[in-house]
Amino acid sequence: MSYLNAAIRGFVVQSISPRSEKGFTLVELMVVIAIIAIFATIALPNYQETIERNRLKSAIQEVKGALQLARSTALKQSADIIFAPTAGANGAWSYSYGITTSATGKHPQVSLSGTDSVTFNGRRGTTGEASAVTYTLSTSNFSSTISVSPAGTISATDP
Repeated sequence: MSYLNAAIRGFVVQSISPRSEKGFTLVELMVVIAIIAIFATIALPNYQETIERNRLKSAIQEVKGALQLARSTALKQSADIIFAPTAGANGAWSYSYGITTSATGKHPQVSLSGTDSVTFNGRRGTTGEASAVTYTLSTSNFSSTISVSPAGTISATDP
């Protein structure tokens, strides 16, 4: 009887043992590819919006930094410094401050509107304007404004 039990046990153990083949089946591979395709379809538009928003944020930081540099240069040199942005063709824009300093925006997908110049007073760092001067930077889906108050403080809104 024990021989029969051992034979049955051996048969049962053999029948539930794991497969000896290794690798993926074609069905498993196709399911994984389908899942990856679904996730990519969902993520791609969000990724493009993130890239566009980051381009706008970079342009905002560039213009805001140039305004802050113009104000600090005015205070450092005790001389009035003018910040003057200019809009060019095909969305190109540039700005200048001081006597010889100028820069070109390296953001062709970002447009700059508001070409009023700001003069920073060399003794106080104020602008002498009656109201805030506002610049608007925009892309096809997002926009943000940079404001320079009469007191000379510079602020920007998030896109």
